[in-house]
Amino acid sequence: MEIRIFAPKMLLLWQYIIWLACISISIKDIITTKNNKTMIKIFGMKTCPDCAYVEEQVKGNGQYEIIDIGAHVSNLKEFMRLRDNNPALAAVKRIGAIGIPCFVLEDGTVTLRPEKAGLHPRPKKCEGASCNIDGSGC
Repeated sequence: MEIRIFAPKMLLLWQYIIWLACISISIKDIITTKNNKTMIKIFGMKTCPDCAYVEEQVKGNGQYEIIDIGAHVSNLKEFMRLRDNNPALAAVKRIGAIGIPCFVLEDGTVTLRPEKAGLHPRPKKCEGASCNIDGSGC
C-alpha cells in the first residue's frame, strides 16, 4: 500500500525536477541573449537627479541597460569594481564623488559624459534635488 502511494509522489517529483531543469535552461538562454546583445550600460541610482534625467531619455530604448546600484548589492559591487579599477574614474575618486551616472560604451570605453553615450546632460540651471550636501549639484 505504501509503495502505491509513494510511486505517484515520486513520479510527480521527477516531473517537477525535469520542469525546473527546463525553466533553468530557458532563463539561461534569455540571460545569454541579453548579455550578448551590444548595448550601453548606465550605472546610476534612482535617487540621483542626474541619473533620473538620463534614465528618462532611455526609457524603452533597447540600446541602453540601466543598472541601479542602489537596487541590489551585486549591482553596487559591479560598479565598485569598475570605479576602483578604471582610470577614467580616478579623478572622481580623488574628489570623493561617486561617479554616477557612469556609462560603459559598446566598445568598453568608460565615461561620465552622457554626450558620449548619445544622451543629454541635465541642464546646469535645473532647480530641485542635488546630490551634494551643500546643494551645489551632483
